[in-house]
Amino acid sequence: MKSHRGQLSAVNNKLAANRDEIHRRLVVNCCRVHSASIDLSELERIVQNLDYTSLEQVTSLLVAAELLVETVYSTAVEHFAANQIAALIRKYPFPVIGIENAARDRAVVKFQMYEAKCRSTNEIFSTPAHPSRPSEHLLHRMRSYIAFVLGETPPLAEIFDKCGFGPGASIGVSGNATNVKRKLSASRWSVSASALDYARAAMKGHSQILELLVEPSDALSADVSSLFDTSFERRANVINNNNITFVPKTTLIMRSIAVEPLLNGYLQKGIDEYMRTRLKNRARIDLSNQSLNSLMAREGSLSKDNPFCTIDLSSASDSIASSVVRELLPYDWFYLLDRVRSKSYKLENEIFSFSKFCSMGNGFCFPLQTLLFSAACFAVESGDSGIDFRVYGDDIIVRQSSFDSLVALLGQLGFDVNQSKTFGSGPFRESCGMDYYLGVDVRPVQLDYALDSVQNVMKFHNSWYRSAICLCFGEPFLPSLREMIPQRFRFVAPDYSDVTDQAFRVQKSSAEYLTSPHTSFSRKLWCTRWKEFVTRPLVDRFVCDMSEREYGVAVLYAALSGADSKAPFTFRRKTKTNIRIVAYG
Repeated sequence: MKSHRGQLSAVNNKLAANRDEIHRRLVVNCCRVHSASIDLSELERIVQNLDYTSLEQVTSLLVAAELLVETVYSTAVEHFAANQIAALIRKYPFPVIGIENAARDRAVVKFQMYEAKCRSTNEIFSTPAHPSRPSEHLLHRMRSYIAFVLGETPPLAEIFDKCGFGPGASIGVSGNATNVKRKLSASRWSVSASALDYARAAMKGHSQILELLVEPSDALSADVSSLFDTSFERRANVINNNNITFVPKTTLIMRSIAVEPLLNGYLQKGIDEYMRTRLKNRARIDLSNQSLNSLMAREGSLSKDNPFCTIDLSSASDSIASSVVRELLPYDWFYLLDRVRSKSYKLENEIFSFSKFCSMGNGFCFPLQTLLFSAACFAVESGDSGIDFRVYGDDIIVRQSSFDSLVALLGQLGFDVNQSKTFGSGPFRESCGMDYYLGVDVRPVQLDYALDSVQNVMKFHNSWYRSAICLCFGEPFLPSLREMIPQRFRFVAPDYSDVTDQAFRVQKSSAEYLTSPHTSFSRKLWCTRWKEFVTRPLVDRFVCDMSEREYGVAVLYAALSGADSKAPFTFRRKTKTNIRIVAYG
């Protein structure tokens, strides 16, 4: 008899073989559910006759989905219905040969287009009297705001204390194995020449890295500093570019992201942490909490008297021209960030100089753009941060009275306002992953994966519980999703639980929950209990070329960084699934 892993694998294989027919039925059923709100008969016909392997047919369907998103609707229900259908199509991984290459090609063209735009912005800012340059009054206000938030001089010791290795890929340490053990044990540490001295100083002040590079017998030596420097120089691998790669955005187009040199990323994390702290303490901008933006967006969809407006920028991180940062940041801050960033990039095996200051993938890009955009809000006198405006990355909210002046200033700084996702009037607002129509949450359920496994079906099923309107429209076909899974793995959890892909959420009082063979009542705990999947990352058991002492240093570094004590070194995308029994409530 097969183990549960073998049986689960068999079920997943069957789902994978029928993934596209499952998607077709889903979209058709959803069109019929929404037919009372909006005419989707033509789209339903296209999907019913769709060849999932035809690039031409799939591209036509994706274009039709984009049109649904861009259309303005008169009610919240119509808006939700159209956008929900589009959300089932726009990011679905269609099995079309060549569609990923086409999406990547579009992303390359877009990346190069914004590089050209940054070059143009740099030319404008290099000419003090250029007519397209913002007024000196506005620039002065932005400089004052930024200096107030950051201070005139970066405190290097404090920044170095916050430096660290992130979980993602770096040049020289990529793939699934990017944990701290792999990074510390790498024979060479990639770093740009301009960041080399900063990296040496930051790592010399880190106790575990100092112990890694200097033998314990030499730790009390008067020459410990030079011993560290010698060991560090042997490890350092100077590379003056990052690598541009592409990740999915929608099925039609990818988004660019940079893989940074390892030690540049180490330094950028420290700058990121420091800038976030300053933004929170000095500007009331908490980059760990985007719900405040969402609340303001909801208020904007309801208000009529000088309402909040939401602004979305196209490729914001790719539009931060170097000259703009040089113009606005205090000199010492610009000098530090300029030394730590990558000034060149590799694309298609060729190396080019950046016209932008930083790209997505740079560790301090997010707080930097938040700082620039909040400074722009201050410059046009939008009011008080957190009260009259909010900024979270490139999600910007201001009152209608300063909307036009802010849009104009952003354009002068080289940023493109995404008109289809920017809302200065009307009943709809969008910010930080939340959509509101006259105060109603109309954010649709996104489908950017195939329903080719039990857990993916569970994740999609449970995502309909995100809001009242989603659950209302999803209820007619949620039972059919559960019935796709054999009873052996049809785990159910009460609707008050927070399961995602571990079990199907159903009403606690429903017959399906009470009669499920996977639920029971615990007399000891006096509550119900249920079975669910638990997925954990696989442990990276690769034996690096490290001594026992060096391995101990890596374990201590991981522990102090918050890693799981039972599995401090794991793979990023390799997992193992088991079944457990849970009881609470």
